[in-house]
Amino acid sequence: LKEDSEGLQTGWYVLDKSINLGYSEEFKIKEGAQVNLVLKDNRTLTSTKYNSISVPHGMLTIYGQKEGTGTIKVSAEKDKVKDNIKAGIAVGAQSILNIKGGTIEAKGGYGGAGIGVSKGETGGIICIYGGNITAKGGKFAAGIGGGKKGTCGTVCIYDGDVEVDGGDYGAGMGSGDEAPPNHGTVCIVGGNVTVRKSKKGAGIGGGNASSGGNILIGGGDIKAYGGDYGSGIGGGDDAPAGDIKIDGGNVEAYGGKELSGIGGDSEGTDDESGYITIAGGNI
Repeated sequence: LKEDSEGLQTGWYVLDKSINLGYSEEFKIKEGAQVNLVLKDNRTLTSTKYNSISVPHGMLTIYGQKEGTGTIKVSAEKDKVKDNIKAGIAVGAQSILNIKGGTIEAKGGYGGAGIGVSKGETGGIICIYGGNITAKGGKFAAGIGGGKKGTCGTVCIYDGDVEVDGGDYGAGMGSGDEAPPNHGTVCIVGGNVTVRKSKKGAGIGGGNASSGGNILIGGGDIKAYGGDYGSGIGGGDDAPAGDIKIDGGNVEAYGGKELSGIGGDSEGTDDESGYITIAGGNI
């Protein structure tokens, strides 16, 4: 795996040796590039300081090998200081991240998602087709999806083992704190998905004061735990459910203090409460 000063160009790359990025180093993809990255088994790309991986107006597709032990481990926490608002893996507007294998561990900085966007940004498209994914959002941000006051874009899970924790005031998977209306879509049709939130956000859906957005579940084994005053699936504290449709899968949803497993907060106004449709699945 080699890159020039402008970042990885369009093409295929193999992580054939473990790489530990230094404090000021970056893993860069050239703007607009379509990059395919194969994670060789027992190799690790590590960035545990200020850095994040960014997909600027392009596409990154990550593949694993047979054992799935090739790993990307990235953290934008920077000792949890407030001036670092990066996402762990940044996927903004007009950007696509496809994960088709390997092991991914991503932590966002203050206000940044583990996988998704940072404060105030517009989310792109995140598709998970396989692999072992662990994502944790920074404070005010989702584990996968939006940062504070931003949109989550589109998150689709087709397969894989996915474990997600939102930061305080963000959803586990969906929006961050105080997201705009119609902040994005979460779609799950397969995989083993566990989503948790610790404070005022939904497991899947909205962060604090954020509606659930559009949530579609058609398959998979899903466990969603809302934080205190957050729904398991739906809206965060002081926010409506959004539009939720479930027509397949095995779904366990647990609301936090005073909120339901599936739904929203009664503080949400009637004209934006949304619809909940359950047409199938085991709930």
